Amino acid sequence: MDAKGILGLLVGHEVIDQIVKGVGTVISEEGAKALKANIFGIGSTDEVLTGDAFAIAVIELGVSRTEAIKVAKVLSEYHLSEKNKLTNIIGHNEQETIQKIPTEKSGKTVIVETKTVTNMRGARLILLLSKMEEDEIKIFLKGIDATTTATDRLKESFKFIVEGLDKLDKSGWKTKAETFRDAQKAKYNAQKQGRI
Repeated sequence: MDAKGILGLLVGHEVIDQIVKGVGTVISEEGAKALKANIFGIGSTDEVLTGDAFAIAVIELGVSRTEAIKVAKVLSEYHLSEKNKLTNIIGHNEQETIQKIPTEKSGKTVIVETKTVTNMRGARLILLLSKMEEDEIKIFLKGIDATTTATDRLKESFKFIVEGLDKLDKSGWKTKAETFRDAQKAKYNAQKQGRI
């Protein structure tokens, strides 16, 4: 029986699966972030795209500078790991948008398509947040799981170990195991002393 199997008998296979899943999530999230970072470990792609989203929200979507600063202030109050996650969400990626602009050409109206690549999703999220009060922004971000970090998930996974050990401690299994252990120890000591 391997270590996972033995540990599974003690604390339950559900607990082990949660731990493995939690550790896997942390490794994959942190690994992806590390791959995006530059040689000095400081990636700036998400931050640039987040800044772009704020610019689009103000210039194109009608968010006032005061509203943009309010949203930025709320984001700045989070711990570093939470801020990183929020920056990853707002600055996730760019999307291609196509604008159809009617243009006069040789006396005729022709539709000219212009393709641009911008972070419109992030800008729309900032637009939404800008219409909320600061407390509402925090509630919304928590509600959509935007502030839960990989570390939080890992802590949650390890919580299952503590709960599993507590349940084991309060169950009859512990007493049975201790009784078996004591009987085996007594038997070993008796053999050692030549009584059996």
